[in-house]
Amino acid sequence: MKYIFVLVIIMSAREIKKNRLNFNIIFCLSLVYSSLIHGSEVKALSLPEAIDIAMVQNPAVQTSSIQRVVDKFSLKLSYNNFAPQYRFVSTINHSDKNDLTYAGSPSIDLKTQSGVGFGVNYHGVSSDGDFSQQADIKITAPLMRGSGFEINRISLDNAIDQEQINKLAYRDSVATVINNVQSQYFKVISDQKQREALKMSLHRSEDTLAEYKIKIAAGDMPSANLAQQQSKIVSDKLQLESNAYSFKSDYRDLMLLLGMDPNTKLRVENSIDIETLLIPTLQEAIVLAKEGNYTYQQQLINMRSIKRSLLKAQDDNRAQLDLVGGVSTNGDKSLGLTLTVPIDDMSLEYSIVAATSSLKQADINLKQAESDLVVAASNYVNNLTTQLQQIKLAKLNIKYAKQNYENALLSNLHGKTSSYEVVSQMQAYLQSQISLIDYQINYYTSYAEFNKFLGKTLDRWKINLTL
Repeated sequence: MKYIFVLVIIMSAREIKKNRLNFNIIFCLSLVYSSLIHGSEVKALSLPEAIDIAMVQNPAVQTSSIQRVVDKFSLKLSYNNFAPQYRFVSTINHSDKNDLTYAGSPSIDLKTQSGVGFGVNYHGVSSDGDFSQQADIKITAPLMRGSGFEINRISLDNAIDQEQINKLAYRDSVATVINNVQSQYFKVISDQKQREALKMSLHRSEDTLAEYKIKIAAGDMPSANLAQQQSKIVSDKLQLESNAYSFKSDYRDLMLLLGMDPNTKLRVENSIDIETLLIPTLQEAIVLAKEGNYTYQQQLINMRSIKRSLLKAQDDNRAQLDLVGGVSTNGDKSLGLTLTVPIDDMSLEYSIVAATSSLKQADINLKQAESDLVVAASNYVNNLTTQLQQIKLAKLNIKYAKQNYENALLSNLHGKTSSYEVVSQMQAYLQSQISLIDYQINYYTSYAEFNKFLGKTLDRWKINLTL
């Protein structure tokens, strides 16, 4: 039984997904065997484990993964336009004289990426014992409009670019889920930390109330102080109730993000590791953003599509001159030219004007996007640097708050300060600890957003999507 539990625990969500195992079953088994081995101990859930679970169970990730099947098939359709197209038509006719006529007409068409088209047709007829057949081959080669690889590949190249955008969108949507999981995970941690501080505050307030009662009974303190301390205890209890509600709500939202039953009992680990979150230099951040930022990359790809639209509009305004040749099994041979010249076609002229305008606008927007990218990268780096400094100051604040609290305890022991002062210093000490947690969570969240901005979220968590 112990061996099975260890096997389940060491399997990551990525391995489970790779082997197409049901993660719900595996995870539930781990909880069952954990309970059998460790009694009623609740399994701890680390942040990497939470992200692994979300990669398998989150509905948004599952939906995006399913959509990728459609996206990839759409690209196959574009490639199929340059593959042989097969057709077969068959007919059976019955006449009044009980004659049966059978006819079959298979055909193959192929359009190459240079624009040259081939067609092979066969027609066979069987009627009342007689059989006739004919086959012909037709070749069409554009000499002006529609000629060349660059023109004929426009729809395919657009589809390839769209597939690239779809891949980027898929990665971005998964990165969004990962950041949402991190944000919700840290909300739960913050709730837990506040609950610990509130419990300590309530415990100290109750101890102080007991001290007040003894002093009042001895005549060393006015009874009015009792009501003040009782009010403080009620306030602490109210805050604990509010915290309990926030914890339940945030924990439920976390479980839903992970695609799990909200009633699943797990223990969220309170540790926050920011030591490994290294801030790149501004120049490094700009280079990474230009390579991986989803919005910027999408604009670069759209720029290529707009250029091809202009190329297509210019080609449509050219005269169409096609060389058409054919040969059939009955000895017929043909070779000819077909010329079509657009004359004062305003719609074709408009297409060039519109495409040219779109290209100029896209160029302006791309330059602005690059400028915005640099500014955003600078803001992220500066903000993270400031937050790191805040964390250092928050740690220093904890040090001094702890000293003040210990001094107040010592003074109270010698009767130099009141219990109220001890409670106040204790609350200041607890608040400084909560503030540090908040600063660390804010830094972690900002770093996660920065990573998503750079397009590096999946790399950070070593997640390899099947694109």
